[in-house]
Amino acid sequence: MLAGILIGLIGAAFLRLLQLFTRLHSPLPVWLRFSLAGGAVGLAGMLVPQVMGIGDQTITHTFNAHYGLMLLVSILVLKLLITTFTIGAGIPGGMIGPSLVIGAAGGGLLGMLGMETGISTPDSLSLYVLVGMGAMMAAILQAPLAGLIAILELTRSPDVILPGMLAVVSATVTAGLFTHRESVFHTMLRNLGMDYRNDPINQSLRRVGVTAAMQTAFTLLPRRVERERIGQELKEGLHWIVIREPEQADVLLAAVDLVQAVTRDPEATEFDLMDIPGTRLQTTEVDRLASLQEAHARMRDTGAEALLVTRQVAPGLKRVEGILTAEGIAQTYRI
Repeated sequence: MLAGILIGLIGAAFLRLLQLFTRLHSPLPVWLRFSLAGGAVGLAGMLVPQVMGIGDQTITHTFNAHYGLMLLVSILVLKLLITTFTIGAGIPGGMIGPSLVIGAAGGGLLGMLGMETGISTPDSLSLYVLVGMGAMMAAILQAPLAGLIAILELTRSPDVILPGMLAVVSATVTAGLFTHRESVFHTMLRNLGMDYRNDPINQSLRRVGVTAAMQTAFTLLPRRVERERIGQELKEGLHWIVIREPEQADVLLAAVDLVQAVTRDPEATEFDLMDIPGTRLQTTEVDRLASLQEAHARMRDTGAEALLVTRQVAPGLKRVEGILTAEGIAQTYRI
């Protein structure tokens, strides 16, 4: 089980590195990304030739205990880095082969450490390698059954089911704790801006545009506003105040909070809308042609609490047409 947890941490590192390298490569042109990836692979191959190729020979030598402790560490680290670096650069490549090599190196490393400390025997090294392969595969794919079946197919022996199951499940759970239980393929799709979810709620949100759920009873006001103007702007049915300041993101204030502030202080001639008691929502913009699913994703990605539905009326000029809150989105698919 401890071996599974450690392999799970390696799997989590794999997914995190893939996200990091994808983000770092995204602004670069294709020719530069591919050149950097090729240079990185070539340099790694010069330092440790065992990381090159499909990895079958590397796995075989690891099974037969032909590699020392430091070489296994080098294979593990370099294979982890160059695989995530090249895939993150956008070069098509497989995931199963590299995961098996990384898992074999990790399992062999743990087996050798166990022998050094007296926890395991030389005869059990091949079991560590085998379990490491299945656990690593399960961790990055978030598919424990696939990892366990791979172990059974490689050994054709039911004796490995129990240790394999413990390692595979613990590796999958450990990696999932650090990666929101996303597999490597889901991570890649999300990094590319592609939404793979197709549950009934998302299907419903895709079919509805933001204009169908937005509220249009709002007005735009500066942060400091006179009582006379407040009286002109506040009218029956007004729900929201958009507080607009130069060089600052727009903030949303409930109109009822402004009404209460004006009522509580009848002598005041000017009000600071960011200072009066009330609930304020941080906002960001969304285009009026977006679907509710896109709006929900934008709120999630930016951390905004509400959206300003805008339309471009001229180059560089947008007009706010409505307000969309998380509650408004939720009410749409509850209907």
